Amino acid sequence: NISKIIRTCAHFCRHDTIILNNFYEDCFDEGLNDTAIIAKELGNYDPVMEIAVIQNDAEMNVFCDYFSLYRQKNGVRFVTDWLQKHKKRLTTTNKHVVEGFTYAHFAVLRLDKNLVYGGIQCLDIISQKPYLLIDKALNASNKQGCFFICSIIDMGDYIMTTGGGIPVDGRSIGGKAILTRVANFLDDFRATDAPYTNAIGNAVRKIYGFCLRNGTLTHMKANMSF
Repeated sequence: NISKIIRTCAHFCRHDTIILNNFYEDCFDEGLNDTAIIAKELGNYDPVMEIAVIQNDAEMNVFCDYFSLYRQKNGVRFVTDWLQKHKKRLTTTNKHVVEGFTYAHFAVLRLDKNLVYGGIQCLDIISQKPYLLIDKALNASNKQGCFFICSIIDMGDYIMTTGGGIPVDGRSIGGKAILTRVANFLDDFRATDAPYTNAIGNAVRKIYGFCLRNGTLTHMKANMSF
């Protein structure tokens, strides 16, 4: 039955999340060497203090998601370029998750129904595809009826996020402003099945940058700067 299916997916998702976390720590560390340059692109750079204003882990996750998946290095996604230079990091154990991460795509998930074992019934409003999302923290936060802007890895029977994301209440003024920006780029997202193009990178930069500048995630845990 559906409960057993979700429980099985949740089990694999926990395992896959650990694998992903172990993989991209070094990848992110290298990307953060260009923190100031990336922050200038997103608009969260403080020219007086000469630092990127990243106020908590939630904002850091969005920042890392942007530079790893939506910035180019040597003509490809940053994470793809990094992996080409560190081929030993790809193993038989992590291959399915790591390769899934390199093909992750931007999504705006409508969170329709909380299910058991951290499952969430959702619809990607960009592709109009229904998914089973496994995310225990998001499930526990009870965001049904809201949207979740993130990058997703399609694991076949379920999807998982690449780490973090932006919850959006479409009924609030701030939420409507974010969704309006997303709507401005729907044609760019829907013009291709590729997870990354220059147009997609530009769209995500503007969406993530707006959210980082307007304090969408500042209420989520303690503040810090980099």
